[in-house]
Amino acid sequence: MSVLNNPHDRFFKEVFSRPEVAADFLRHYLPPAVSQALNLDTLRLRKDSFIDPDLQQQYADLLYAVRLSDQRPAWVYVLFEHKSYAQPLMAFDMLRYMVRIWEQGRRGGASALAPIIPIVIYHGAQPWREPVNLGELYHGPPALRTYWPAFAYHLCDLAQANEATVRGVRFLQVALLVLRAVFDANFVERLPAIMRLLAQLTNEGEAVEYVVTVLRYVSGVRQEVTPDLLRQAMHAASLDNGEELMSTWVDDLIEQGLQQGLEKGKAAGKAEGKAEGKAEGKAEGKAEGKAEGKAEGKAEGKAEGKAEEATRLVENLLQHRFGPLDASLRARLAQLPLERLEALSTVVLDARTLDEVNAFLTNPAAS
Repeated sequence: MSVLNNPHDRFFKEVFSRPEVAADFLRHYLPPAVSQALNLDTLRLRKDSFIDPDLQQQYADLLYAVRLSDQRPAWVYVLFEHKSYAQPLMAFDMLRYMVRIWEQGRRGGASALAPIIPIVIYHGAQPWREPVNLGELYHGPPALRTYWPAFAYHLCDLAQANEATVRGVRFLQVALLVLRAVFDANFVERLPAIMRLLAQLTNEGEAVEYVVTVLRYVSGVRQEVTPDLLRQAMHAASLDNGEELMSTWVDDLIEQGLQQGLEKGKAAGKAEGKAEGKAEGKAEGKAEGKAEGKAEGKAEGKAEGKAEEATRLVENLLQHRFGPLDASLRARLAQLPLERLEALSTVVLDARTLDEVNAFLTNPAAS
């Protein structure tokens, strides 16, 4: 599967990896005859991806195994188009991916080609106007048309969706409305409506985790969505535990930064540990040298990696709130220890001006 560094990709997969949400989507957005042919209780997510590596910044995909109503096997393949413009050769791309799914089935011992339901979810700003049937791409003489493959994918065009037409459980409604609105020039005006749906979710099971998923997505895609703006939208929607959700969201941002730092630290530690271990191993014995080198490398790599990622997180937050940073401020941030960076990340979200941030940096006693 692709690395989830694209916010659209990550949000799509976090939402549609939930079997109950995926099943609800298929139940409401496939033609009735198609959804009735599926036993959606058997829907299971597969971890395979069929997208070419050079297209992973444009598409995300999910593959589900499902049983038909007569218990024969089938596939549901969902491709998420997360660019803001449509692709004229989408039908051709879908055919390539479908062939790869069939090839995988044959390698797994399948004696027949199982049905595949290809679905494209599009959330660009303009309606989709490209062919959904591969046959429409044919431009040769009529006599050769019979040799051209023909199939159609099912299109879910969120550019033409609105609050009145979006259906499904609230988890699904929120996700589709957010995906629909994220490229809208009036996105900020739509926030209260989204928050009203989120307010209805806050007493249901995993709602807090889901709300944080939404907050992380909209703040990562739309720079104008500041913490203050989110608070206002929550208040307008009567979302009673808004401050608790904001706090959870902030913790989530910090945890992401530290986790990235930890992974980077582990990688650096491994590389440095191997190098030092080999050098010391020649003089004092390979076993002892490798052990000491790895231990020291991991410890130093973890610390350096955490500090670097925490610095990057704070810089991103500052730019998100106050615009481009000057070189002197970047230099001050680079000198801060990890503890001060963690404290500063919370200060940045609450600060009204950059002067308040500078005041925190100037005061050695601030925590």
